[in-house]
Amino acid sequence: MNIAQLARQLKKHHAESRSWRITAQAFGIENKTTAYRIACDGYDPADPELRNKLGLGPRTCPTCNRRQYQRSRKPKPISLASKKELLWRLANREVVQ
Repeated sequence: MNIAQLARQLKKHHAESRSWRITAQAFGIENKTTAYRIACDGYDPADPELRNKLGLGPRTCPTCNRRQYQRSRKPKPISLASKKELLWRLANREVVQ
């Protein structure tokens, strides 16, 4: 299923129920605003769990049409107690871990 087909189904259900909240609950969407955005704005949800519930495949890159992957996060920098401690470690050639 693609976004356009899902949008049609959401609009059809909304026409019968006359409520975005009921429509969202019927499709397993937690937020009625998300259901509205998918149906009316063509919103493509990024959450893998939601995409799986709705029967959508993994997101693809619009230019190369390959599956997008989760980007790995950069490790957080090591925080030292203070600037004074860092300067002392550098002056005494202590290895900063």
